[in-house]
Amino acid sequence: MKHAILFTLLASLLAVGCERARQTQPVLEYFDKDTTFTVGNVRCDVNYNYLTIANASRSEALQAIEEANMGYFFNLESFSGTPAEAFETSLKQLTEELGPGSDGENNWDATINVESQGRVVDSLLVYCITRSSYTGGAHGLQSTDCHNYSLRGGYELTLIDLFDKRQQEALGALIRTKLYDMFGVTGDEGLTEQGFFPEYIDVTENFRITPEGIVFLYNPYDIGCYALGYIEVTVTGEELETL
Repeated sequence: MKHAILFTLLASLLAVGCERARQTQPVLEYFDKDTTFTVGNVRCDVNYNYLTIANASRSEALQAIEEANMGYFFNLESFSGTPAEAFETSLKQLTEELGPGSDGENNWDATINVESQGRVVDSLLVYCITRSSYTGGAHGLQSTDCHNYSLRGGYELTLIDLFDKRQQEALGALIRTKLYDMFGVTGDEGLTEQGFFPEYIDVTENFRITPEGIVFLYNPYDIGCYALGYIEVTVTGEELETL
């Protein structure tokens, strides 16, 4: 399993024609929905741009991917239904999370924007979900989470599917070295001065597979302060070969 997926990353087995012919290719379409609702003194603007698999019913694998990704996108657990039903369920959940509010004069606005992007990388379907919200506090929150699915099996790939323990340790060290180069420092002390938390730097499950290799994504606060924003570290196919 590990070797097959690693070959995929290295573009050695990405174009397996007979396997691709057996799997149903996804038809991707956007489900756009926005609304505004008020809870007490809170006015909430919601905008969803969900990339759905329009032909998910054509195969068990696509259906499994659609349900998993819908759960991630709409923040729902064990959900089974249509995107429209997921949207309505998500709104009810948001209303409960915002609480009853109050009828005082201190009205304020909340915003929640979620969008997804996806692409087929030969035998894989790669989704990235970007979320930005403001529900009170000093500043809003932003995050991007990536999910990589097998089109043939319908399951999500994790690090353990791709790399053994030794390879993961080597990847963590490589990512740290790449951060040194990206920020012009020679060690952890320099990263700390830049706003990083070196003790948290390691390989992450938040990654996306590309034809060239893997991109590891770190959201604000994952490995550094909010001001650093998103951090992306790319590991090429050639570098993966050395693990």
